Amino acid sequence: MVQVAGALLFVLIAGTAIFIRAYGQRPTAALSPSVSPSLSATPSATAAESTASPTPTATPTVPDSSPSATPSPTPEPSLPAGWVPHAIDMAIAYDEAHGYTLLLTVELVPPPPGTADGVLRAVSATWKWDGSRWTLLHPAVSPPNMGGPTVTFSNMVYDAALHEVVVLARTGTTSSNKTITTWGWDGVTWKDLQMTPMLSPDAADNYLAFDRAHSQLVLLQSTAYAGTTQTWTGQGSTWTRRTPVTQPTGPPIGGGIAYDPRSSTVLVFGGTDGMGASNVNQTWSWDGATWKHFQPVARPAGGYATLAYDAANRQMVLFEAALVPGRSDTRTTSTWTWDGANWTPVPAGGGPAFGGHMAYDPARRELIMVGYTGEMFGVMSTWTYTGGQWQRA
Repeated sequence: MVQVAGALLFVLIAGTAIFIRAYGQRPTAALSPSVSPSLSATPSATAAESTASPTPTATPTVPDSSPSATPSPTPEPSLPAGWVPHAIDMAIAYDEAHGYTLLLTVELVPPPPGTADGVLRAVSATWKWDGSRWTLLHPAVSPPNMGGPTVTFSNMVYDAALHEVVVLARTGTTSSNKTITTWGWDGVTWKDLQMTPMLSPDAADNYLAFDRAHSQLVLLQSTAYAGTTQTWTGQGSTWTRRTPVTQPTGPPIGGGIAYDPRSSTVLVFGGTDGMGASNVNQTWSWDGATWKHFQPVARPAGGYATLAYDAANRQMVLFEAALVPGRSDTRTTSTWTWDGANWTPVPAGGGPAFGGHMAYDPARRELIMVGYTGEMFGVMSTWTYTGGQWQRA
């Protein structure tokens, strides 16, 4: 629903693929071409909306360039009319205050007309799920767009103390322009929560959860290729650096994190090493004071992972896409449950071939996951799970 030099190269390649796919075909007939998802739309009591298929087979063309559609001399990057979900990065959470699953994606679009550099622009897009379709929302403000493919997100979570969905957005590629900011979704628009002190933007990845037992955000930052980490907790407008006796040595990149209400702890699993070359399969939990390292005999392979608590079945669910040695085009996917001490494999089948991000939808009593199909980097698929098999939406 956050990377190193190798990952940046991946982003640039993925962005080019998205650009070719998105602007080489006609819009899907299910979309309304009259709706322009500009990110500068005027807010109302609820965010403006337009719908899209969760698994598109066609993608939109560049917006009309006729004189009547000529943009202002210095337009901000925006999404073309009829856009469907694509992503070079994404985050997902259930918005308890408004009763729907929220998805935040980073899209790449062409530069505004008249721009000489020709560089694709990173634009964040906000979506909600109605059980069968993704609806593109048009908030007046979105997490920052930096004029290049440089926006990445942490996990997105519902903060029950703020009654808002919260996410970290990291932008920039050099020491002089890197920033990391904390954003909240109030059902109409995004706002910078202006939390202090400023977090380090140099983290290889940012793992965010909401600890309901202590009514606070928990952030685990992986700070180096070696997998050293920092722990922070957040309440209101303040981040507090924690110095527990035990601190995780991983995961550096791409692991999963979620709050487990059965044990009142935050669970972290998986990831890859700092170069994204090998799987990490460590299990850690945070109890509000320190971290505990679990070493069960049976455990998933590790790699790109996502976690969510399935309240209907009262179990923590893990979906992972493990790296296959020597095969950059293949990952091994699997589903597991966690009982507080051990991992158990589940023959659930399905799921996105290159990993994804998931959340629990209490209204529909199901897990929902979005991820990369493997058909082309950046193309999303949507899946649901009620305890049996993953089903493609």
